[in-house]
Amino acid sequence: MFLALGALCERVCRSSFVACVAVSAILIPIVVAVALPQMSYYRGLSGLDSALLVLLAMQLIRIEWSSDCLVATTATCGLAGFMLKTAYECVARSTMSVRPESSFAPLPLVHIVGGIIGLIIALQGGNHGHKSHPTAVQPN
Repeated sequence: MFLALGALCERVCRSSFVACVAVSAILIPIVVAVALPQMSYYRGLSGLDSALLVLLAMQLIRIEWSSDCLVATTATCGLAGFMLKTAYECVARSTMSVRPESSFAPLPLVHIVGGIIGLIIALQGGNHGHKSHPTAVQPN
C-alpha cells in the first residue's frame, strides 16, 4: 500500500509527498510514545499509509473537481471510507482487516494522526507537480 500510494502522491506533487512522509515519519512515533508510553515498540506503516491516502484524495479532489468529476467523486468516496473505517476502529477497538485472534493491537490513533498530517500537507501544498493538467496559456 505504501509503494502504491507513494508512487501516486509523488506523481501528483513530489514536494507534498516528501513533506508528508517526512512529517509523518517524525510525528507519528512521537505521538505514539507520548500517548501510549506502555507500548515498547511500534513498527507499522499504516499511519504513513493513512497520511498518503488523505493527501492523495485531497489533491485529486482539488485538481480534478472542475475537469473530471468522476475522479474527484471517487477520491471523495475514498476519503469518506477512510473516515468511516477509522471511526469504526475507534469505537470497536478492532480493525476491519485483522482477525480478532491475532496478537496485533489496533492503533487507530496512528491513522488519525496520519490522516491529519495528510490533510494539512494537502491544504498547504499546491498541485504544481501534477503532470496531467498543464497550465493553460492565455492569449494576448
